[in-house]
Amino acid sequence: MRSDLQGMSVAVEQAVRAMGGDKTKTKTQLAAMFQVLWDGTEVGCILKRHRTLLSQGRPPEELKPKIERLRSEGNKAAIAADLILAARVRGAVHHALEVNDQFELETMIVRVLRAAALTHAHLNPRCNVVVVIDAPKD
Repeated sequence: MRSDLQGMSVAVEQAVRAMGGDKTKTKTQLAAMFQVLWDGTEVGCILKRHRTLLSQGRPPEELKPKIERLRSEGNKAAIAADLILAARVRGAVHHALEVNDQFELETMIVRVLRAAALTHAHLNPRCNVVVVIDAPKD
């Protein structure tokens, strides 16, 4: 499941590149593509404020508390948190992911894939895409 998550982050990077990330030319990493594609929006401002978190070369499991703190700030911050998580999982793809909890891995997979869906919805506002940021807890 860990390798599935890391593989999906690579697929998300390729999808984001196809959505227009390739137009950034000098920005080839997922984190940089997110910054360019979300520039000029509230989410883009949040990404700029959390630039260090977005580009830190540390494993995502070490950054999880900070990402979750950002997520708790609300709607746009939750979107930024998904983008940061996707970028950090992709950035750490050459290292073993040290997450053993199955539910946590599934949650991370949903959030990484949601980062792609949110970016698509942002870039194609005429698509009637509805994305649930936080599903109700049982």
